[in-house]
Amino acid sequence: MKPLDELVKVVAPVFGAAGFRKSGRRYLRMPPAGDPGNAVLVAFDPFTGDPAKVGFHLEWAVIPSAGFAFHAGSTSPSVTWGVIAGRVPAPPAFVTGSAAELWSYPVSEGPDRCAAAIAESGLLDQLLPFQERTQVLRAIDEGTLGSGLPTEIPRGRAWRYLAMYIDDGDPAELETLLGQLQGAPPGNPFATWWRERLAARS
Repeated sequence: MKPLDELVKVVAPVFGAAGFRKSGRRYLRMPPAGDPGNAVLVAFDPFTGDPAKVGFHLEWAVIPSAGFAFHAGSTSPSVTWGVIAGRVPAPPAFVTGSAAELWSYPVSEGPDRCAAAIAESGLLDQLLPFQERTQVLRAIDEGTLGSGLPTEIPRGRAWRYLAMYIDDGDPAELETLLGQLQGAPPGNPFATWWRERLAARS
């Protein structure tokens, strides 16, 4: 087993207790069946560097339920599916150089100390409220999300609102927002897909 996979396995009880399921180097918590809320994804993304150290980015994303329908057929969710996404800064003891979001520790040390740091990071306390869509909108309105990681859903409140509410939001409000999506990034498929999905509700 590779050292990073050992770490991912050691933190399993922390994520399992919070309702996450493991798939490879990812942990995913889905909303309850029939709930249109968001899923939360946490991923360990390996970073190759010093062979004597385990290096990785600890990434997360909040994925709208409809995003799984958009990506039907994909074998595993990606951070890029998120309506918001980011990386967890490493505590000073796990930072190498100036890359604050790159976690690392000596291979010879084993994963336990790093696993404890992840458990104590407050990550899940930060992310789980975002399963409630209103909490995401509040963070957007308050400007507390920061820059985060780029995702395939364009930035902006209207795009994020549509991504989260396309299946159960007020149709008239959704139609209005769709009409405002001028200047969409070239090749972005969401506006067309959302229009089709909204039309299928009627």
